[in-house]
Amino acid sequence: MLNCNRVVHYVVLVPPILHKAPSLSFFLPGGPNEARKPKNKDPSEFMKWDYVSSWLNMKKKFYEVQPDFREVHAPWAHRREAYEEYLAETRPSFGLDRRNEETGEVQQATWPDCHETYFYRVWDADHPDLKLRAYNRFMHCDTCLDFNDNIQKHQFNPDKRMIYEEAKRKHYDDVMSERMAYEGRILEARNYPKHFLSMVIDGSDNGEYGLPHFARKGHEDEKGHKQLFSLYGAIVHGHFTKCYTFSKRLEGGSNVTVNILDDLLKTLRKRNIKLPPKLCLQLDNTSKDNKNVGLLTYCRMLVETGVFKEISVHFLPVGHTHCDVGGYTLFANLFIYVCS
Repeated sequence: MLNCNRVVHYVVLVPPILHKAPSLSFFLPGGPNEARKPKNKDPSEFMKWDYVSSWLNMKKKFYEVQPDFREVHAPWAHRREAYEEYLAETRPSFGLDRRNEETGEVQQATWPDCHETYFYRVWDADHPDLKLRAYNRFMHCDTCLDFNDNIQKHQFNPDKRMIYEEAKRKHYDDVMSERMAYEGRILEARNYPKHFLSMVIDGSDNGEYGLPHFARKGHEDEKGHKQLFSLYGAIVHGHFTKCYTFSKRLEGGSNVTVNILDDLLKTLRKRNIKLPPKLCLQLDNTSKDNKNVGLLTYCRMLVETGVFKEISVHFLPVGHTHCDVGGYTLFANLFIYVCS
């Protein structure tokens, strides 16, 4: 098996440089455009702003965290689709009269209406990192692509368009339920560490960023041969995070995942952390590294030897696998940017 212990210390040299410099206000509380919040003294206006912002923040938690830049990519084809989804979920609460089915009386709306321009204003002010992209830099879900193509194809046929929109909404509901289950396992591990342990392991292909890495590149630097490495991130929720680098000369597969998992368990033992009876393992949805006999055999061995009583292995749907461990590499990106 591969030896991971010697390469952990060099992880800060591997991730790519940021595509552009992040503004300092981006990391401050309230977002970069705090001044754009409503200035009138009507309390309902502030409540409406916070309600819209909370809805966007809730959606952002279940979408694609980018592994190499501080962005979250949403699945909507355009902004208006997001606004329509917002209205569909919050329609009874925002500025629309409701009719009492028993008495037939129309109840006056108690909340100011949220117009489309207001919705975009909150989006730009509080969540500038929530993006819609026409072309994704990473592998996209084939089901999502098919739905978007059919929706655009039948844009002048409302009946067929509604069918595909409903199917797309159901697909995202399924994805969101998977992500909510993942968030639930994280909360269980943090709140009940004596009963649950949650881990997530994911790899990022950074082959073009080899060692040595220079802040300023010259023509002579490009002529030299660099050692190519693969970067893997791991989070033991509630305890610690780790990064690993493996040479591209060595064959990957389940061998890498097993070594990372083994090193995480050894680190827990070195820190005198007692292992709970159940391990929840979140992995990338790929048969090459994770969904194979090698990894499952190792998990079986952990159960047979009494390390854990139960191990559950979970995978997010293909095309929707970006999660918190992908965003963890952003800290290394920021470190390289500041040092450069």
